[in-house]
Amino acid sequence: MHSESVIKIFPEVGKVKSYNRQWSEDLGVPITWIEDAAHNSNDDNPEAVNKAIELFLDRINED
Repeated sequence: MHSESVIKIFPEVGKVKSYNRQWSEDLGVPITWIEDAAHNSNDDNPEAVNKAIELFLDRINED
């Protein structure tokens, strides 16, 4: 799996953060953390999610 072709977006809540931090380290895949969001990040903070997706698409389209 190429880390540059994966986007993982998670809220900064509870055990989700620790589980996914470990997953990210194990696989070498970066995570985008969404502040002020719970389990429905795209509804809780749509601006941050949209920005994360936009930056991801810009990055993979550079290649």
